[in-house]
Amino acid sequence: MAKLESLRRISWSEIQKHDTEENAWIVIGGYVYEMHQFLKVHPGGAELITPHLAKDSSAAFMDLKSHVHSRNAQNMLRKFRVGIVEDKPQSEVDRDAAAESKIIDDVPAIDWNRGLVFQASALGDKYQKWVHNCFFPNSAQTLKYFDNPILEGLTKNPWWVIPLVWFPIVTFLFYYAVTQLGQNPMTIPLFMAIGFLSWGLMEWTLHKYVFHWDSKTYFANMLHFMVHGYHHIMPMDPYRLVFPPLGTAVIAWGVFSFLKNFVPLNIAVMQTAGMLFGYTLYDMTHYWVHFHQPKTWPLRNMKKHHMYHHYADHNINWGISSKFWDVAFGTNASWDGLKTVFTKKSK
Repeated sequence: MAKLESLRRISWSEIQKHDTEENAWIVIGGYVYEMHQFLKVHPGGAELITPHLAKDSSAAFMDLKSHVHSRNAQNMLRKFRVGIVEDKPQSEVDRDAAAESKIIDDVPAIDWNRGLVFQASALGDKYQKWVHNCFFPNSAQTLKYFDNPILEGLTKNPWWVIPLVWFPIVTFLFYYAVTQLGQNPMTIPLFMAIGFLSWGLMEWTLHKYVFHWDSKTYFANMLHFMVHGYHHIMPMDPYRLVFPPLGTAVIAWGVFSFLKNFVPLNIAVMQTAGMLFGYTLYDMTHYWVHFHQPKTWPLRNMKKHHMYHHYADHNINWGISSKFWDVAFGTNASWDGLKTVFTKKSK
Protein backbone atom coordinates (compact mmCIF):
# COMPACT_ATOMS: atom_id res chain seq x y z
CA MET A 1 0.00 0.00 0.00
CA ALA A 2 1.63 3.19 -1.20
CA LYS A 3 1.56 6.12 1.20
CA LEU A 4 -0.42 9.10 -0.01
CA GLU A 5 2.63 11.34 0.09
CA SER A 6 4.35 9.18 -2.53
CA LEU A 7 1.50 9.05 -5.05
CA ARG A 8 1.59 11.05 -8.25
CA ARG A 9 -1.15 13.29 -9.58
CA ILE A 10 -3.00 11.79 -12.57
CA SER A 11 -5.03 13.70 -15.15
CA TRP A 12 -8.52 12.66 -16.23
CA SER A 13 -7.28 12.32 -19.80
CA GLU A 14 -4.80 9.65 -18.64
CA ILE A 15 -7.40 7.92 -16.45
CA GLN A 16 -9.81 7.62 -19.38
CA LYS A 17 -7.28 5.52 -21.31
CA HIS A 18 -7.58 2.74 -18.70
CA ASP A 19 -11.05 1.47 -19.53
CA THR A 20 -10.55 -2.25 -20.32
CA GLU A 21 -10.41 -5.30 -18.07
CA GLU A 22 -6.74 -5.75 -18.97
CA ASN A 23 -5.96 -2.11 -18.15
CA ALA A 24 -8.54 -1.20 -15.54
CA TRP A 25 -8.57 1.95 -13.44
CA ILE A 26 -11.36 3.38 -11.33
CA VAL A 27 -11.62 6.55 -9.24
CA ILE A 28 -13.06 6.60 -5.73
CA GLY A 29 -12.94 9.65 -3.51
CA GLY A 30 -10.39 11.38 -5.70
CA TYR A 31 -7.94 8.46 -5.69
CA VAL A 32 -7.06 6.20 -8.62
CA TYR A 33 -7.07 2.42 -8.23
CA GLU A 34 -5.66 -0.26 -10.55
CA MET A 35 -8.28 -3.04 -10.70
CA HIS A 36 -6.95 -5.52 -13.29
CA GLN A 37 -5.98 -8.26 -10.82
CA PHE A 38 -8.84 -7.58 -8.44
CA LEU A 39 -11.50 -8.01 -11.13
CA LYS A 40 -10.79 -11.75 -11.05
CA VAL A 41 -11.39 -12.09 -7.33
CA HIS A 42 -13.83 -9.32 -6.38
CA PRO A 43 -16.31 -10.98 -3.97
CA GLY A 44 -19.28 -9.39 -5.70
CA GLY A 45 -18.10 -10.25 -9.21
CA ALA A 46 -16.25 -8.28 -11.89
CA GLU A 47 -19.56 -7.16 -13.39
CA LEU A 48 -20.03 -4.73 -10.48
CA ILE A 49 -16.77 -2.94 -11.33
CA THR A 50 -16.45 -2.99 -15.12
CA PRO A 51 -19.22 -0.42 -15.82
CA HIS A 52 -17.20 2.10 -13.79
CA LEU A 53 -13.80 1.68 -15.43
CA ALA A 54 -12.01 4.98 -16.11
CA LYS A 55 -14.80 6.83 -14.31
CA ASP A 56 -15.51 8.31 -10.90
CA SER A 57 -17.26 5.42 -9.13
CA SER A 58 -17.43 7.05 -5.69
CA ALA A 59 -21.24 7.15 -5.67
CA ALA A 60 -21.50 3.48 -6.67
CA PHE A 61 -18.94 2.44 -4.04
CA MET A 62 -20.94 4.15 -1.29
CA ASP A 63 -24.40 3.16 -2.60
CA LEU A 64 -25.99 1.08 0.16
CA LYS A 65 -28.86 -0.03 -2.08
CA SER A 66 -26.63 -1.94 -4.49
CA HIS A 67 -23.68 -3.07 -2.39
CA VAL A 68 -22.18 -2.67 1.08
CA HIS A 69 -18.45 -2.17 1.52
CA SER A 70 -17.29 -2.97 5.03
CA ARG A 71 -14.27 -1.50 6.82
CA ASN A 72 -12.25 -4.52 5.69
CA ALA A 73 -13.23 -3.88 2.09
CA GLN A 74 -12.07 -0.29 2.39
CA ASN A 75 -8.79 -1.44 3.93
CA MET A 76 -8.31 -3.82 1.01
CA LEU A 77 -9.02 -1.08 -1.52
CA ARG A 78 -5.95 0.88 -0.42
CA LYS A 79 -3.73 -1.92 -1.69
CA PHE A 80 -4.66 -1.08 -5.28
CA ARG A 81 -4.19 2.70 -5.07
CA VAL A 82 -1.84 4.10 -7.72
CA GLY A 83 -2.46 7.84 -7.78
CA ILE A 84 -4.43 10.97 -6.94
CA VAL A 85 -6.78 12.70 -9.35
CA GLU A 86 -5.26 15.99 -10.48
CA ASP A 87 -8.13 18.16 -9.20
CA LYS A 88 -8.39 16.70 -5.68
CA PRO A 89 -7.61 19.47 -3.15
CA GLN A 90 -4.30 18.98 -1.34
CA SER A 91 -6.02 19.77 1.97
CA GLU A 92 -8.15 16.63 1.56
CA VAL A 93 -5.11 14.54 0.73
CA ASP A 94 -3.31 15.83 3.86
CA ARG A 95 -6.37 15.02 5.98
CA ASP A 96 -6.60 11.48 4.59
CA ALA A 97 -2.85 10.96 5.04
CA ALA A 98 -3.09 11.95 8.71
CA ALA A 99 -5.98 9.53 9.26
CA GLU A 100 -4.14 6.68 7.52
CA SER A 101 -0.94 7.28 9.48
CA LYS A 102 -2.87 6.56 12.69
CA ILE A 103 -4.04 3.25 11.24
CA ILE A 104 -0.56 2.33 10.01
CA ASP A 105 1.04 3.24 13.34
CA ASP A 106 -1.28 0.74 15.05
CA VAL A 107 -0.34 -2.09 12.67
CA PRO A 108 2.44 -4.45 13.83
CA ALA A 109 5.64 -4.26 11.79
CA ILE A 110 5.74 -7.23 9.41
CA ASP A 111 8.32 -8.09 6.75
CA TRP A 112 5.98 -9.26 3.98
CA ASN A 113 8.86 -10.69 1.96
CA ARG A 114 9.70 -13.21 4.68
CA GLY A 115 7.84 -16.24 6.01
CA LEU A 116 4.86 -15.15 8.10
CA VAL A 117 4.36 -18.06 10.50
CA PHE A 118 6.99 -17.07 13.07
CA GLN A 119 6.30 -13.35 12.68
CA ALA A 120 2.57 -13.83 13.27
CA SER A 121 3.25 -16.10 16.24
CA ALA A 122 5.22 -13.33 17.97
CA LEU A 123 2.44 -10.71 17.78
CA GLY A 124 0.93 -11.72 21.14
CA ASP A 125 -2.39 -10.06 21.91
CA LYS A 126 -2.14 -7.91 18.75
CA TYR A 127 -2.38 -10.99 16.54
CA GLN A 128 -6.18 -11.32 16.38
CA LYS A 129 -6.75 -7.71 15.32
CA TRP A 130 -3.99 -7.96 12.74
CA VAL A 131 -5.16 -11.21 11.19
CA HIS A 132 -8.78 -10.10 10.80
CA ASN A 133 -8.36 -6.59 9.42
CA CYS A 134 -6.84 -7.03 5.96
CA PHE A 135 -3.66 -5.13 6.73
CA PHE A 136 -1.66 -6.76 3.94
CA PRO A 137 -0.12 -3.82 2.05
CA ASN A 138 -0.35 -4.80 -1.63
CA SER A 139 -2.38 -6.72 -4.19
CA ALA A 140 -0.52 -10.07 -4.30
CA GLN A 141 -2.61 -13.23 -3.90
CA THR A 142 -0.11 -15.36 -2.03
CA LEU A 143 2.50 -14.91 0.70
CA LYS A 144 5.17 -17.06 2.32
CA TYR A 145 4.46 -19.33 5.26
CA PHE A 146 8.13 -20.26 5.67
CA ASP A 147 11.47 -19.05 4.32
CA ASN A 148 12.58 -22.67 3.86
CA PRO A 149 11.50 -23.67 0.31
CA ILE A 150 10.82 -27.30 1.27
CA LEU A 151 8.53 -26.38 4.17
CA GLU A 152 6.93 -23.69 2.01
CA GLY A 153 6.14 -26.21 -0.72
CA LEU A 154 4.45 -28.53 1.76
CA THR A 155 1.94 -25.80 2.71
CA LYS A 156 0.46 -25.56 -0.79
CA ASN A 157 -2.49 -27.65 -1.89
CA PRO A 158 -4.41 -27.14 -5.18
CA TRP A 159 -8.20 -27.57 -5.02
CA TRP A 160 -8.37 -30.55 -7.38
CA VAL A 161 -6.45 -32.72 -4.91
CA ILE A 162 -9.59 -32.88 -2.74
CA PRO A 163 -11.94 -34.72 -5.14
CA LEU A 164 -9.01 -36.68 -6.57
CA VAL A 165 -8.18 -38.10 -3.13
CA TRP A 166 -11.52 -38.32 -1.35
CA PHE A 167 -14.13 -39.35 -3.93
CA PRO A 168 -12.30 -42.68 -4.62
CA ILE A 169 -11.95 -43.28 -0.86
CA VAL A 170 -15.65 -42.53 -0.29
CA THR A 171 -16.53 -44.94 -3.12
CA PHE A 172 -14.29 -47.65 -1.66
CA LEU A 173 -15.77 -47.27 1.84
CA PHE A 174 -19.33 -47.61 0.54
CA TYR A 175 -18.26 -50.58 -1.61
CA TYR A 176 -16.51 -52.21 1.36
CA ALA A 177 -19.54 -51.78 3.63
CA VAL A 178 -21.84 -53.33 1.03
CA THR A 179 -19.64 -56.22 -0.16
CA GLN A 180 -17.81 -57.11 3.04
CA LEU A 181 -20.07 -55.99 5.87
CA GLY A 182 -23.49 -56.78 4.44
CA GLN A 183 -24.81 -53.22 4.20
CA ASN A 184 -27.87 -52.75 1.99
CA PRO A 185 -26.71 -50.73 -1.08
CA MET A 186 -30.06 -48.93 -1.18
CA THR A 187 -29.02 -47.07 1.99
CA ILE A 188 -26.08 -45.32 0.31
CA PRO A 189 -28.09 -42.18 -0.69
CA LEU A 190 -29.45 -41.99 2.86
CA PHE A 191 -25.97 -42.03 4.39
CA MET A 192 -24.76 -39.48 1.84
CA ALA A 193 -27.54 -37.14 3.00
CA ILE A 194 -26.94 -37.87 6.69
CA GLY A 195 -23.20 -37.46 6.15
CA PHE A 196 -23.68 -34.10 4.47
CA LEU A 197 -25.80 -32.81 7.36
CA SER A 198 -23.57 -34.23 10.10
CA TRP A 199 -20.44 -32.91 8.38
CA GLY A 200 -22.18 -29.53 8.22
CA LEU A 201 -22.57 -29.60 12.01
CA MET A 202 -18.90 -30.55 12.43
CA GLU A 203 -17.88 -27.85 9.94
CA TRP A 204 -19.89 -25.23 11.86
CA THR A 205 -18.42 -26.39 15.21
CA LEU A 206 -14.81 -26.51 14.01
CA HIS A 207 -15.09 -23.13 12.31
CA LYS A 208 -16.62 -21.40 15.32
CA TYR A 209 -14.78 -23.00 18.24
CA VAL A 210 -11.47 -24.21 16.78
CA PHE A 211 -10.63 -22.02 13.79
CA HIS A 212 -11.68 -18.82 15.56
CA TRP A 213 -10.52 -19.24 19.13
CA ASP A 214 -9.01 -16.12 20.68
CA SER A 215 -5.30 -16.94 20.63
CA LYS A 216 -2.70 -14.69 22.28
CA THR A 217 0.37 -16.78 23.12
CA TYR A 218 3.21 -17.63 20.73
CA PHE A 219 2.30 -21.26 20.02
CA ALA A 220 -1.44 -20.62 20.06
CA ASN A 221 -0.99 -17.86 17.48
CA MET A 222 1.22 -20.15 15.40
CA LEU A 223 -1.38 -22.92 15.36
CA HIS A 224 -4.22 -20.50 14.64
CA PHE A 225 -2.33 -18.82 11.81
CA MET A 226 -1.38 -22.09 10.13
CA VAL A 227 -4.82 -23.65 10.47
CA HIS A 228 -7.01 -20.66 9.58
CA GLY A 229 -5.54 -17.22 10.26
CA TYR A 230 -3.61 -17.06 6.99
CA HIS A 231 -6.86 -17.65 5.12
CA HIS A 232 -8.25 -14.43 6.60
CA ILE A 233 -5.12 -12.47 5.69
CA MET A 234 -5.10 -13.90 2.15
CA PRO A 235 -8.60 -15.25 1.40
CA MET A 236 -7.88 -15.41 -2.34
CA ASP A 237 -4.74 -17.59 -2.21
CA PRO A 238 -5.68 -20.48 -4.55
CA TYR A 239 -3.14 -22.89 -3.06
CA ARG A 240 -4.01 -22.53 0.60
CA LEU A 241 -7.79 -22.56 0.56
CA VAL A 242 -8.71 -26.25 0.80
CA PHE A 243 -7.72 -28.45 3.73
CA PRO A 244 -4.65 -30.72 3.31
CA PRO A 245 -5.62 -34.41 2.90
CA LEU A 246 -3.39 -35.49 5.79
CA GLY A 247 -5.27 -33.26 8.22
CA THR A 248 -8.60 -34.52 6.91
CA ALA A 249 -7.43 -38.13 7.27
CA VAL A 250 -6.61 -37.55 10.95
CA ILE A 251 -10.08 -36.08 11.59
CA ALA A 252 -11.79 -38.87 9.62
CA TRP A 253 -9.94 -41.56 11.56
CA GLY A 254 -10.96 -39.89 14.82
CA VAL A 255 -14.61 -39.84 13.74
CA PHE A 256 -14.51 -43.50 12.69
CA SER A 257 -12.74 -44.57 15.90
CA PHE A 258 -15.41 -42.78 17.95
CA LEU A 259 -18.34 -44.19 15.98
CA LYS A 260 -17.26 -47.83 16.06
CA ASN A 261 -17.46 -47.79 19.85
CA PHE A 262 -21.19 -47.07 19.71
CA VAL A 263 -22.59 -48.52 16.47
CA PRO A 264 -22.00 -51.66 14.37
CA LEU A 265 -18.96 -51.58 12.12
CA ASN A 266 -20.99 -51.38 8.91
CA ILE A 267 -22.81 -48.29 10.19
CA ALA A 268 -19.54 -46.69 11.34
CA VAL A 269 -18.02 -47.22 7.88
CA MET A 270 -21.12 -45.89 6.10
CA GLN A 271 -21.35 -42.82 8.33
CA THR A 272 -17.64 -42.06 7.91
CA ALA A 273 -18.02 -42.38 4.13
CA GLY A 274 -21.05 -40.09 4.21
CA MET A 275 -19.22 -37.46 6.24
CA LEU A 276 -16.20 -37.62 3.92
CA PHE A 277 -18.61 -37.11 1.03
CA GLY A 278 -20.02 -34.06 2.85
CA TYR A 279 -16.52 -32.78 3.55
CA THR A 280 -15.48 -33.09 -0.10
CA LEU A 281 -18.53 -31.10 -1.20
CA TYR A 282 -17.70 -28.53 1.49
CA ASP A 283 -14.12 -27.91 0.36
CA MET A 284 -15.13 -27.77 -3.30
CA THR A 285 -17.91 -25.30 -2.39
CA HIS A 286 -15.40 -23.27 -0.37
CA TYR A 287 -13.08 -22.97 -3.35
CA TRP A 288 -15.96 -22.24 -5.70
CA VAL A 289 -17.44 -19.37 -3.68
CA HIS A 290 -14.02 -17.72 -3.41
CA PHE A 291 -12.94 -18.01 -7.04
CA HIS A 292 -16.09 -18.12 -9.14
CA GLN A 293 -19.21 -16.03 -9.67
CA PRO A 294 -22.03 -18.57 -9.35
CA LYS A 295 -25.10 -17.98 -11.50
CA THR A 296 -27.44 -20.41 -9.74
CA TRP A 297 -29.21 -19.27 -6.58
CA PRO A 298 -27.88 -21.85 -4.04
CA LEU A 299 -24.19 -21.22 -4.75
CA ARG A 300 -24.65 -17.47 -5.22
CA ASN A 301 -26.44 -17.35 -1.88
CA MET A 302 -23.62 -19.29 -0.20
CA LYS A 303 -21.02 -16.95 -1.74
CA LYS A 304 -22.76 -13.93 -0.21
CA HIS A 305 -23.06 -15.78 3.09
CA HIS A 306 -19.36 -16.65 3.23
CA MET A 307 -18.11 -13.30 1.93
CA TYR A 308 -19.98 -11.65 4.80
CA HIS A 309 -17.86 -13.75 7.18
CA HIS A 310 -14.65 -12.59 5.50
CA TYR A 311 -15.38 -8.96 4.76
CA ALA A 312 -18.04 -7.79 7.22
CA ASP A 313 -17.90 -9.79 10.47
CA HIS A 314 -15.61 -12.77 11.09
CA ASN A 315 -17.57 -13.67 14.26
CA ILE A 316 -20.66 -14.89 12.41
CA ASN A 317 -21.77 -17.01 9.40
CA TRP A 318 -19.74 -20.11 10.29
CA GLY A 319 -21.33 -22.43 7.73
CA ILE A 320 -19.70 -22.69 4.31
CA SER A 321 -21.33 -25.58 2.46
CA SER A 322 -24.75 -24.75 3.92
CA LYS A 323 -26.50 -22.05 5.98
CA PHE A 324 -28.58 -24.71 7.77
CA TRP A 325 -26.69 -24.76 11.07
CA ASP A 326 -26.20 -20.98 11.12
CA VAL A 327 -29.95 -20.55 10.83
CA ALA A 328 -30.56 -23.27 13.44
CA PHE A 329 -28.16 -21.72 15.98
CA GLY A 330 -28.94 -18.06 15.26
CA THR A 331 -25.50 -17.22 13.82
CA ASN A 332 -26.76 -16.20 10.40
CA ALA A 333 -26.33 -12.63 9.12
CA SER A 334 -26.97 -11.06 5.73
CA TRP A 335 -25.75 -8.11 3.70
CA ASP A 336 -29.30 -6.73 3.82
CA GLY A 337 -29.02 -6.55 7.60
CA LEU A 338 -25.68 -4.77 7.26
CA LYS A 339 -27.23 -2.27 4.87
CA THR A 340 -29.81 -1.46 7.55
CA VAL A 341 -27.05 -0.81 10.11
CA PHE A 342 -25.06 1.36 7.69
CA THR A 343 -28.19 3.29 6.69
CA LYS A 344 -29.02 4.08 10.32
CA LYS A 345 -25.46 5.27 10.95
CA SER A 346 -25.52 7.54 7.92
CA LYS A 347 -28.68 9.36 9.01
